[in-house]
Amino acid sequence: LVPAFLISVFGLLEEHPLAQRVLAGQESEVMPRLVDLPAIRQFTAFVAEKLSDGQVAGAVRSDIETDDLAAGIEALVLGLLFSLVQSGGVATPRHQRGVVAAFDAMVRPAS
Repeated sequence: LVPAFLISVFGLLEEHPLAQRVLAGQESEVMPRLVDLPAIRQFTAFVAEKLSDGQVAGAVRSDIETDDLAAGIEALVLGLLFSLVQSGGVATPRHQRGVVAAFDAMVRPAS
C-alpha cells in the first residue's frame, strides 16, 4: 500500500506546483502548516482504517495500535516524499526493496 502510494503521489506532483515547491524546501514558511492539512489527516485515517481491516483479515499484526502506526507511516511517507523530490526522484532498486521490506516488517505478522 505505502510504496505504491508514494509512487502515485510522486507522479502527481507535477499537477501540484506548490506541493512540489514545499517538498523541495523552497517554501519554508509553509512547512509548519503541512502536517495539519486535511488531506494529510484523511490519508492517515485511511491508512489506520486499512491497517484495522488488515488486522481483522489476519494480514496485519494484532499487537500494534493502528492509529499510532498510521501516524508514524504519515511521518515516514512525508520524509520519503521530501527525499524523492529533493533527489529528483532517484530511488535505487536497493532502496525500493528496502522500503518495502521495512513496511512489511512493521505490519505483517510473523510467519
